[in-house]
Amino acid sequence: NTNSNDYTILLTSSASESNNLCFRGITDFYNYYKIIPTFYINSIEHETSKTCVNLLCHLKRIHLKFIPVNNKGEININTLKKNINFNTLKKNIHLISIMTVNNELGSINNITQIYNHFKNSNTIIHSDISQSFGKDGFDLKKTPIHLITICPHKILSTPTSIGLLIIRNDIKQKIICQISGNNVFNLGFRGA
Repeated sequence: NTNSNDYTILLTSSASESNNLCFRGITDFYNYYKIIPTFYINSIEHETSKTCVNLLCHLKRIHLKFIPVNNKGEININTLKKNINFNTLKKNIHLISIMTVNNELGSINNITQIYNHFKNSNTIIHSDISQSFGKDGFDLKKTPIHLITICPHKILSTPTSIGLLIIRNDIKQKIICQISGNNVFNLGFRGA
């Protein structure tokens, strides 16, 4: 549930492409300005997210910090607060990426609580909601996070080669296209 004027919906080939476009696009934007952002993800995040951010960290394009999870695979907001220094949030750029529901454990993370704590800082919030899409009543009006990855075939009868990246319009300019050339397709974010 959202106001469609606040977000741009990109069709991609998969949730993997959506995650990569999100992480690489933001990294490219800040690296252009000689800024190395800090990304926070949890240790049981989806493999596409972990692989992408590990590579970006290896290339020294981002700082990477893993958020610990409890024995149920959930992120405790107090642990998250302890691991992220709020003073540095005002000075530096940060991205927190947390799956709403883990695809292997079924653990559920409270994205609304996380968003509400960090919304007044230089923090971009991303969530892969593929496992919970259409099931938990996620409401972007109540939790207007910046970036959302969705894989519709998890609940709909769509082909597996479809993904979505939903981008809040106020950060759309902070995602750099990953395919050079004919960038008129899909609002300039993807090649044709």
